[in-house]
Amino acid sequence: MAFTAGETAKFRRKSSRISWRASSFEEFIRQYPFDIISIHDDLHFIIDDPIMECNCGDFSLRWDAAGNTILERGGTRGETVRCDIQTLTAMFYGYKRPTYLKRVERLQANDTAVRILEDIIPSSSRISRIISKE
Repeated sequence: MAFTAGETAKFRRKSSRISWRASSFEEFIRQYPFDIISIHDDLHFIIDDPIMECNCGDFSLRWDAAGNTILERGGTRGETVRCDIQTLTAMFYGYKRPTYLKRVERLQANDTAVRILEDIIPSSSRISRIISKE
């Protein structure tokens, strides 16, 4: 699967196996199918991406009363989550859960932030079904 420059490239496939990388964190998050049962606290992501500088930096993630995702570049409000883009991709695609990534020190976050991530990231089987429909 390939994306042209004119398309909104949410993901970049790295091999013939299912191995994805978020090409644009902002586009990826805005279209992500969060499991929002109730409005959670805000999250403050600090992301490092050695390949795409546009993914690096501070981002605040929150949801409005209707459950719409709001992402602000440069924002610092919310529970802090620090990781690289590879860890973020593994987490949001359901390859590894936030609790595990924190335990192996790939994710730097307090317990509140990890709980929020666990609540809002769907199971890996649900993510696989969503991706296969695209």
